[in-house]
Parts: sequence; C-alpha cells; structure tokens
Amino acid sequence: MSIKLIVQDGIALITLNRPERLNALDAAHYDALSKTWQTVRDDPEIRVAVVTGAHAFSKKRSPQFKGL
Repeated sequence: MSIKLIVQDGIALITLNRPERLNALDAAHYDALSKTWQTVRDDPEIRVAVVTGAHAFSKKRSPQFKGL
C-alpha cells in the first residue's frame, strides 16, 4: 500500500506515497489511511501525528473514489 507509518520518539509520521496521483485518495487508500489512524489512536506511546505527501500533496480525492 502507498501509506507508510513510521513511529519514533512518540511521533507518528504518516506518508502518503502516491505521487502519480498527487497523493489523492481512492477507496482503498482511504481505508488504509483509516486503519493507520486507528493504529495511531490505539498506541499510547504516540503523542503527535504528522501527515505528509511524498513529492506532492493534493487536497482532493481521486476522481475514481465514489465514497464520501
């Protein structure tokens, strides 16, 4: 999947790694991101989370995404 989670020193770094789509979310990536957030929520060692996009970052969802 194109979502990476790295946890170090209480900081969760969530990276969307789908530059060919400017990191826009489709249904599969939305589900993966939701599961990543659940992991972050349930880990008592994580104090802060940062979301970033590899190479580019879109504020839109993928046109193929039919959810939300």
